[in-house]
Amino acid sequence: MNTKFSLIATLALAGVAQAASINYGTFVSDNVTFTDVTESSNTAPLPLFDAPNVAGDALTFGPIEFGSESNGAGAKIVDSQLRTEITTNGVGIDTLTIFESGDYTLIGDTQAFAIASVAAPVFIDITEVDGVAVDGPEVIANLVFSPSGGVFALADGIAVGVPWTGDLTVDIDSLVAGNVTGLTLTFDNTLSVATSEATAGLIKKKLAKIDVDLVPEPASAALLALGLFGIARRGH
Repeated sequence: MNTKFSLIATLALAGVAQAASINYGTFVSDNVTFTDVTESSNTAPLPLFDAPNVAGDALTFGPIEFGSESNGAGAKIVDSQLRTEITTNGVGIDTLTIFESGDYTLIGDTQAFAIASVAAPVFIDITEVDGVAVDGPEVIANLVFSPSGGVFALADGIAVGVPWTGDLTVDIDSLVAGNVTGLTLTFDNTLSVATSEATAGLIKKKLAKIDVDLVPEPASAALLALGLFGIARRGH
C-alpha cells in the first residue's frame, strides 16, 4: 500500500471511529409513541445524555456528561444529535415544544477573550397525516436561548454557574389541512467554548425535554367551551 493511500485510509477510519450512536429504544406515553430515540455524535464519546424517561406526552433527558470546557487552550465544540419518530394514537399533534437548560462559567482576565455558547437547530419532517403516510412538509428552526441569545462573553463580567435556558414551540397543526399523526424530529445540541491565556470557560447542558401537545378531541373541546360559558354566565 502506498503512503498516500495509507494516510487517506487512516484518516477515513479515524473519522468513522469518531462517529457513534446509541439507540435508547422506543418509549410509549399516554397518547404518543417515541420510536427509535437515538443519540449520535462525532465530537465526543457517548452517551452525553442519560436514557430518557417519559411522563404524560413528554420525553425528558437528563444529560450526564454533556459539557464543553477550555482552560486558555483555544476552542472546543461538543455536539450531540437526538432523533426520534413521533406518532400518536390517531389524535392530531397541535404543538411540539423543546426545552433545554444548563449553566456556564467564565473566569479570568475580563480584558482577555473568552466566550461560551449554546445552539440547537431543529428539523421536523411531517411523515403522517390522519394515519396516512405523506412526504413533508419540513420545518427548520432554532431554539431561542436566554440570556444574551445563548452567547456569553467574559468581557461582560466573571460568571460562575450562571443558568441559561432555551425553548422552541412549533405549531404543527397549522402546517397541513388534516391532523398530523406522525413526524420525524431531529435536533442538534451544540456547546462551544473558546478561551485565551489567563481565562477559562465551561458550559454544561443539564436538561432537555420534548413535549407533544395534542389537538383537543371534539368532546373535550365541547366540554371546555361549556365550562368557559358557565364561568362567563356566573360573572354577570
